[in-house]
Amino acid sequence: MHPVIVLTAMSNAISSGRLDLIMKLRRLLEREGFPVASGKTLTPDPRGLPRTDLKVQEMTELRQNPDLRFIMDVSGGDTANELLAGACDLVPGDPLPDSVLPGKDVIFMGYSDLTALLNAFYAIGGRRGALFSGMNALGDTTGNRLRELLDFLKSPSSRSPLVTPRGGFRRGKKMQGTVIGGNIRCFLKLAGTPYMPEPDGKVLALEGLNGNPERLISYFAALKTLGITARVSGIVLGTFTELKAKYPDTDPLDLLLPFIPRDLPVWETPEIGHHREARGIMIGAEYVFTENGCLGTGN
Repeated sequence: MHPVIVLTAMSNAISSGRLDLIMKLRRLLEREGFPVASGKTLTPDPRGLPRTDLKVQEMTELRQNPDLRFIMDVSGGDTANELLAGACDLVPGDPLPDSVLPGKDVIFMGYSDLTALLNAFYAIGGRRGALFSGMNALGDTTGNRLRELLDFLKSPSSRSPLVTPRGGFRRGKKMQGTVIGGNIRCFLKLAGTPYMPEPDGKVLALEGLNGNPERLISYFAALKTLGITARVSGIVLGTFTELKAKYPDTDPLDLLLPFIPRDLPVWETPEIGHHREARGIMIGAEYVFTENGCLGTGN
């Protein structure tokens, strides 16, 4: 019996056109034998706006499903942290009640704006999640991401090819630590909140969709002023989509270097980011990065 998967939209509301693609993904997974359900948050809103109460309700109900193993979020945009704002009102003094966290055996999957939730679930509840969009299984014409996704769903592990991006060092020769981060803009939305993971000894993964050189400089500067870059054990640089497309001669490492310690290792991969062939990485899982690649330790 394959594990149960629920498709959700914890960020922006889903349009009817997007819903058609999501249902295509659902049918694909069902043909492979996976029991798949569509969450309440997938229902298109007449106003085109997400609903805080519906997100909190959905997560609370999903926590009560003993057969659930994957929450595959297929949304993106700006409003994932809306769930955190709604959840903190449930129990006075508790920023993220256990009833809203994914179960200990449940893997939350999502990317982009879902960075906020992946890191919050790890910071508050120690939950590991996959920084990966299930929609890449439809967009990748090689079929590689689909095969890797199916293998991951059958046997989830930080050693799975789906969450083992290829890359190499731009500076340094080795680094090791639990991975935090993801989309840089959405990660920074957690600044000053209890949802921001403690950075000490962690490996900080960074990627971005929108951002000219000036915007990325401001993001990197913010990471320094928050004290994050001085405390992590290394940085994984993914793809910065707009920078690569519009400013091909600008190296993101050159923008980053003024804001990190001189001896901090930097490992770069083209396989984390906003493109159809992207792989992912496990937030909250420990990895070892060497000149030959990276591999999860299983912790």
